[in-house]
Amino acid sequence: MFPLLEELDMGLVAFSPLANGLLTKCYTAETRFDVRMDYRAVMPQFQMKSFEQNESLFSLIDRLAEKYHAIPSQIALSWTMNKRPWIIPILGTCHLCRLKENAGAADVHMTDEKVKEIDIELEMMEMSEVFGGSPIKNNYSIVELLKNVNAMAL
Repeated sequence: MFPLLEELDMGLVAFSPLANGLLTKCYTAETRFDVRMDYRAVMPQFQMKSFEQNESLFSLIDRLAEKYHAIPSQIALSWTMNKRPWIIPILGTCHLCRLKENAGAADVHMTDEKVKEIDIELEMMEMSEVFGGSPIKNNYSIVELLKNVNAMAL
């Protein structure tokens, strides 16, 4: 896809570069979202199995955050922005403090060589489907979800 975008001189808006907050490391396998208020309650990446499958990814982000004196979200965003200069990540937050933290990703300078090293490490890593690895079965079916939401609304 990147060669085509470059040929057409087009940019890319990266949707959910923090995987709906997962890469911020603010959430754990024990985090529970209200199914009536937060769609992440039924997203596969927030299931226990996903956290287990992504442990090596989280470890890599932690190591990079320490090396660059940054926080995990800044590492994920910096890597996204450094893939190509015309990639613009969506900073989808509801909190001003998170927006300020995320903006700090612009101060995390990764060389092309470092981005390639990270890419190689990512390719060798086992991860959940949300990051290109093995599929994770959601604990809910859409029918069960709708029944639960309707029952709670009554």
